[in-house]
Amino acid sequence: MGFVRTKSEVQNHHQCVQQNKKNPSDDLSHERLMWDILQEKIDTLINNINSSNIMKIVEETVSLDLIKGRGLFCRAVIKSLEATQTPVPILAAFVAAINIEFPDVGYLLLKRIVLQLKSTCKSKDRVQLFNTVKLIAHLVNQSVVIGSFALGLLMFLLQDGSDEASVEAAVSFLIECGNALQDLIPNNLNCIFECLGTILEEGHVSKKLQDHIKELFMMRQAKFEGCPDIPLGLELVDLNDQVTHEICLYYVLDPELSLDEFSSESRIEVGGLLCYQ
Repeated sequence: MGFVRTKSEVQNHHQCVQQNKKNPSDDLSHERLMWDILQEKIDTLINNINSSNIMKIVEETVSLDLIKGRGLFCRAVIKSLEATQTPVPILAAFVAAINIEFPDVGYLLLKRIVLQLKSTCKSKDRVQLFNTVKLIAHLVNQSVVIGSFALGLLMFLLQDGSDEASVEAAVSFLIECGNALQDLIPNNLNCIFECLGTILEEGHVSKKLQDHIKELFMMRQAKFEGCPDIPLGLELVDLNDQVTHEICLYYVLDPELSLDEFSSESRIEVGGLLCYQ
């Protein structure tokens, strides 16, 4: 005679089975919670970078799921840049250290920075223009972006020699990464300085900016002595091992903003089980 369960035992067994089944809504809630925790961690780490803790911040950041959170990471970096919260050379060194571990994250950030640059040029937002140009300059120094991009950027900024803000941004850019560019694109750099010389001769910019251009010529004559590519203490990676990205101002770039938001679209059913892509 086989084992016979009482009605109460059958009901209890059924309840246990139901409780042990994975509830899709609970799973989605858990994923949403994990997303929010990831966002908070990324924001907190980036908001607290300084020269003394940068290596610790890098180590903690690379331990996170930055492939899943790459949109969150890029958004946090740009917010920090906009708020001038972290000195730009420190922010660039941090990005360089992350880029060598997660090149796809670095490239996504570059795309967004280029798009922001073009946006600030159109809006004439001087503060954000200068912050963005300075970050790009230090990413050139850190070998995150190819030297030819710097040439394209300078030509873009100097296409209208009477545009005070753009010319001043170009001068600022050269002050920040001229030392690196004299090795990366020496011949092209000559052309850029010829262009600046023409701007001086035409005299369409302010006297103050003309003086800055003259100072820049003196810095170049001294081979940018005293202007190191990378400030002391921020050489976090071997530049020979760095992943250097090729990008262009005139590429059609997708910022992939959907990556910044939690989405349930990646949830799929496989064999009756709830999975995530």
